[in-house]
Amino acid sequence: MQRDQKRAKTRAELIAAASALIQEEGFAAASLDAIARRAGLTKGAIYSNFADKTELLMAVRADRTPVLRPALELTAPLARQLRLFAEALIENLDSIRAESRFVAEYQLYAQTDKAFGDSLAAGYTQVFDHADAGFAQCPDELLISGRQLMVVLQSTALGLIHQSFMSPAEITPEIIRAAFDAIARGVVKPPSGA
Repeated sequence: MQRDQKRAKTRAELIAAASALIQEEGFAAASLDAIARRAGLTKGAIYSNFADKTELLMAVRADRTPVLRPALELTAPLARQLRLFAEALIENLDSIRAESRFVAEYQLYAQTDKAFGDSLAAGYTQVFDHADAGFAQCPDELLISGRQLMVVLQSTALGLIHQSFMSPAEITPEIIRAAFDAIARGVVKPPSGA
């Protein structure tokens, strides 16, 4: 096996071991020693593949957390883009709900472990920072920056997801579409004379 393949296999084994341990005992209990034992590897194997526990746990999060990948049409009007965003959320809501305990655990862990919380925040910052360039192609004149709009979209999606854990019957496709339609209407400057 080539070195890159072996490294990828070891990383995958470590992520799987950490994921299983987190599933059973939670983020806080997932020590590097326990993860290495679970994978049948040494702690050195962890440090050969990950800078630290935070990087390994972020890899587990990336592996387990469903990601919305809307088929955005960046040059389309914002209403169309946000409708596509809403449809991606609707399509993925069941898989997100299936990981609700995991999502809640990593969010709680982010509040109690500074390094993990900082790493999570840095990931969101990257997404928010890139939004300006993406939304700059939109033909509509936005009343807020693309970055601010992305923060609103992320916050709205998370709020809908969290509410769906508590009252799934309330978070219908119609509610999700209506929320993103309202955002689109609220952040676009009306045409002159309208």
